[in-house]
Amino acid sequence: MNWWDVLEISYDSDIKAIKKAYAKLLKVHNPEDDAEGYQNLRQAYDKAIKHVKKNKNSQQNNNNERKKEPLKLDYEGNTGENENKKIISEVNLYIDKINQASKELENEHKKTTVKVNAYLNKINQVNKEIGNEKVKIPNKINFENNHINYDKSAANNNLKENIHEFLNRLDTIYNDISLRINLRMWEELLNSDLLWDLNSFKIIKDEVFKFLLDHKYLPSEVLILLSNNFDWIQNEKTLYGKYPPEKVDEFFSNLKSPSELEYDYLGTLDSKDADKYLELREKAYKMMQKKDYLEAKKHLFHAYHLFENDAELLRLIGKLYYDTNDFDNALKFSRLAFKLNNIDLDSALQLGHILTMRKCFVEAIPYLELYLSLNNEDLIGLTNIGYCYYYSNNFLKAREIFNKLLSIDNDNEKIEKYLRNVELKLKGKYARKIRFEPYTPKNKEERKWDPNYFRIYPIIAIVIIILHYIYGNSTASYHTDDTYEINHMVDLKDDKTFKVIKTNSDLREIKENMNVKLYIRNVKPINYFKLANTDEDKGILSKERIDAKNLNDKIESQLYLGIFNNIVIIFADNNFKKENLDENGGYILKGTVCHMDEYTRYNIQSEYNNTYNQQNLYWQGINEYIDCVNK
Repeated sequence: MNWWDVLEISYDSDIKAIKKAYAKLLKVHNPEDDAEGYQNLRQAYDKAIKHVKKNKNSQQNNNNERKKEPLKLDYEGNTGENENKKIISEVNLYIDKINQASKELENEHKKTTVKVNAYLNKINQVNKEIGNEKVKIPNKINFENNHINYDKSAANNNLKENIHEFLNRLDTIYNDISLRINLRMWEELLNSDLLWDLNSFKIIKDEVFKFLLDHKYLPSEVLILLSNNFDWIQNEKTLYGKYPPEKVDEFFSNLKSPSELEYDYLGTLDSKDADKYLELREKAYKMMQKKDYLEAKKHLFHAYHLFENDAELLRLIGKLYYDTNDFDNALKFSRLAFKLNNIDLDSALQLGHILTMRKCFVEAIPYLELYLSLNNEDLIGLTNIGYCYYYSNNFLKAREIFNKLLSIDNDNEKIEKYLRNVELKLKGKYARKIRFEPYTPKNKEERKWDPNYFRIYPIIAIVIIILHYIYGNSTASYHTDDTYEINHMVDLKDDKTFKVIKTNSDLREIKENMNVKLYIRNVKPINYFKLANTDEDKGILSKERIDAKNLNDKIESQLYLGIFNNIVIIFADNNFKKENLDENGGYILKGTVCHMDEYTRYNIQSEYNNTYNQQNLYWQGINEYIDCVNK
């Protein structure tokens, strides 16, 4: 079979196409699994390269010949015979000189061989006389083979040197953050001829993997590029056998589930701080996913002190403040993030929602329009921009948005109310504008002046200290490590059915369909209900929507809010009564973690954000509630 058939390319392919075909087929004909196929592939590759180089040289020679003045022909019958004879004579003389030099070299070679072999015979004779059979000396030396071995040794040294240079370049790229985040640098590195040689490829493949076990902070596209070139996933089992399993675990976890954090804004980060910074940023991101905001904040601001101009870090800080209801700081950091990355949709939605809640309707619209340009059916984005159009008197756009909302969520009583109001206004009829209830940050509330408060403050402080001393060991205690310890008066023992939640960390670990038991306080009912045996897409609806749909007979339980440490819990419980509260106003909650529709959760949180006057509260889970019905 011809080489071009083996490589599955055309006869006139260039070297780049040949290498690409070879690399592709090398994955099919692996030398360890298909030795014969690999041998045929390698022979075809070598022939192809030689063919291209030969054609290139031939073409170059032809070009050179064209540049020379051609032999002049005498049309009177003289064809330049004298000139030809002169050239032939010079060539023959040159050949004679080569032959003579070859004979002299051969004679010298024979003389040297005879001398050395005679010397070896003498050594062997002496060895036999002293009975030394341990040392084995060859009877003859083949100088030709020795010359070949010397060439192989030189080639091996050259290969080692080239591999060393490759690995040095790898180290240089990684340790310069501006190069590390540049995909082109990695593509150029992988374009090395060393990766086309099977022996050097195997060495580099292992060395690069070993390097990345301790140098793990890479953009996901770079990591995927390297993995595709070195086939690490196909050799996963082998790698577990060669390297520490915990490091290999981490490597493949990063490869198969890459971080969502981008590296695009790190070009001016000091390279010596890069890995520390990226480690802190990654830890903060993982803590935020677990809702461990205290730890997340610590890592975020440690990273922020190292580098302030990363849009991803600023976005995370804004998200942390947003999730913990500190909208002032959320707005500040989200704006900083958006200034660096003005196509960040997450920051755009966050900014749009915060500005809407603060009645900055006109300012919020561009952010929400950007977000909705790629998420045009997102209920939260549509609801916010609908409010913004309505309260900035753009009733035509408001009607368009409210109609779209109802086409997605066709029994939303609140939006129907807004739409009816808009229709009246567009018809020129009087309709009082619906009152908007904005969010009021709790930490901005000022204490009213009360002189008596400051007179009795020292007395209150003394009483609190005495009570703490007497009852300190028997009451619930709050700690700066973000844990909430259940006091001994509350009987929360582990059992086989329910997982007891005693700390914020326990709460962050809960999952959907898990049975949990926890102690909450400050329980308050809300105007939402859980429905049973209904065809509705959502099992939880507001009372207004239930009345509008005539679903009161389907109500199974009212929903409530309660506080666990500094976390707001949403739960449904058909057995809850005020009489069930203990003397401390607490309640033991036993139920199953269930999924809640995102839009319903958004509406509940928006409506009841000001329910509690405690600072630094945040809401449990993203779309979760605890169902205690019939438990």
